[in-house]
Amino acid sequence: MTEPDNYADRIPAMIRVPRGDVAAGADVCNSIMVCCYKRPDEHGMQKEKARWVLDQSRNMGYERSPANSSPTCLASTLFLCLAIACQYGWEISQFDVTGAYLLAAPSHLMYARYPSGWRDFLVAKYGTPPYEPDDFLLRVNRNVYGANDAGRIWFDLISGVLMEELDFRRCQIDRCCFLKVEGEQRVVLILYVDDLLVIGTEPLRTQIVSRIRDRFPVTEGGADYLGMHILHDTQHNVLKVTQTQFALAVCRKWGYHDAKPAATPLPTGFVATSTPESLSAAQPIADGAAAGIDMKSFAGQIGYLATRTMPHLLYAFCKLAEAAQPSKACPDAPTPFHKSVAARTLRWLRHNTHLGLRFRRVNEFSLDGHVDASFGREARPEQGFTSGSRSGVGIIACGAAVSCASASQGATSISTAQAELNALVLGMRTLVALRRLAEFLIGERLPTSTLHCDNMSVVLMLQRRDLKPTMRHVAVGLGFIYDTIDSGEVIVRHIRTARNPANTFTMAESRDRFAQSVSTLCGQKHVWTPASSRGSEPQSTETDARPDADETGATPPLATPVKAATAGDGPSPCSVIATGPASHIAITPNRGDLVTGKENADPDVPAQRDTADSPVPSDDRHVAGAVAVARRRCNVGDVHI
Repeated sequence: MTEPDNYADRIPAMIRVPRGDVAAGADVCNSIMVCCYKRPDEHGMQKEKARWVLDQSRNMGYERSPANSSPTCLASTLFLCLAIACQYGWEISQFDVTGAYLLAAPSHLMYARYPSGWRDFLVAKYGTPPYEPDDFLLRVNRNVYGANDAGRIWFDLISGVLMEELDFRRCQIDRCCFLKVEGEQRVVLILYVDDLLVIGTEPLRTQIVSRIRDRFPVTEGGADYLGMHILHDTQHNVLKVTQTQFALAVCRKWGYHDAKPAATPLPTGFVATSTPESLSAAQPIADGAAAGIDMKSFAGQIGYLATRTMPHLLYAFCKLAEAAQPSKACPDAPTPFHKSVAARTLRWLRHNTHLGLRFRRVNEFSLDGHVDASFGREARPEQGFTSGSRSGVGIIACGAAVSCASASQGATSISTAQAELNALVLGMRTLVALRRLAEFLIGERLPTSTLHCDNMSVVLMLQRRDLKPTMRHVAVGLGFIYDTIDSGEVIVRHIRTARNPANTFTMAESRDRFAQSVSTLCGQKHVWTPASSRGSEPQSTETDARPDADETGATPPLATPVKAATAGDGPSPCSVIATGPASHIAITPNRGDLVTGKENADPDVPAQRDTADSPVPSDDRHVAGAVAVARRRCNVGDVHI
């Protein structure tokens, strides 16, 4: 194989020219030397890196804009492609383009000054400087890092090669995702600046990899991609993505590499405005290391984990980011209490660095989702009081999450139902976009997706398609949901609050509920050891996280008492399910809890039994009491024993 003929091999990056030869009014900018440490690799090794870059940001008239930057693939695109690779047994290759930006020519003629301290470097190396740096400028001949439009120039080069020379098609949902189809063979290429991930069927994938090597100087990425370790077991049809080394590096940086474990990342019910007195749960352990935590830096590190392989940390990331700097809602932030909460997060992370996303092959590839909302518990930093709501969304494919969100709602909701509707719109929009992307990649239509919501008022509203006078202002969002349901792409189903994994995106959960949410989102069982064995680590297994999941797709709770209607479920009739070893009771509204584009089934047909196995006393008095409470709280309903 011949070496690729690259622009970087033929033309030097910068050439020294006398200042007198530079025309008046020429584009001249500063340059700097950047030295840093790279992320630890899969073996924990940390490398040093130095780069000579332009510094146009200090020049008057220069403004960085997204139009001049290199776009990057969405995290949901990456994990959806990995789920597809696990489902269909596609092979995976990872590459890094060496000196990617330098492979292209600059957009215009520019000059750069020598970095500060360059003369001292010449004195240290030669004794007597061979030239005076102040008498020369550097003419930029390549697309040097640091230029305002360097990222865009590189992206235009690589995308042009992929589409014009290799006959790839660009995805309309994510412009950093490319697809090539030849007969029954398909190859997907994901681009994250200069990191390439090639997924597809053989032998087409091998041919594409060979042509990329001929065109660009690349290095093999091994099993590490963007700091994530990807392990694809084609024999057992399992694919796991983890960030163990990065998580360990975070714990070591803040001095928690040998800390005691914590049951959850946050105290139950924690918000940024919480105080030790306002929380009834066990308080975080205060130690000397907590005072040295830089909240802004730590929040960014937790955010990288949460937006990649640990979606169950999204809410912790949001709350720690709110407490990282003063605001009207929390003027004293970060307080010692906030840092003790950050220390608790580190103690949890230290003993759960092995957690990640575990995809497995299923009978039929599909996308399902869960949504939830917290009403009136979000502090508005610009207002200084608590009035906002938060939406939580989790989209699952092949047993693990491919897209998750924990976002503060922009509009102020006036009821729980409205907050849930806003979350449902966000979840529906995300689910539809991922369906379009998946159908583009695999070339076939997906089966109908199920979106789970734990608010029965919203489910009945979608079923009856009638709006109360106080809900008229959400008609636009409801219209989008109606159209999606009528198209047959998505159905909305009710799920019990205790079994909704999206709840972890809207509040700090208790130990057992958090462990259940982690199991559902990560695709592997996560169990916290009892308090009697405190000091041992949480346990997780590589088995299916939902072996006994019911038709809702949610994991049965670890220990759930008889659940009656609550204020959070709204005033409408809601499902009340109590299960025990000797009996199964299901109380459901007459009109059903499944919303589809078609008419609902006969209301007289008994509802299916729930298959949860939560331990509930089977004594007849307890059963009769549960039925009586449910009948009082639900005006209509059928009881099936």
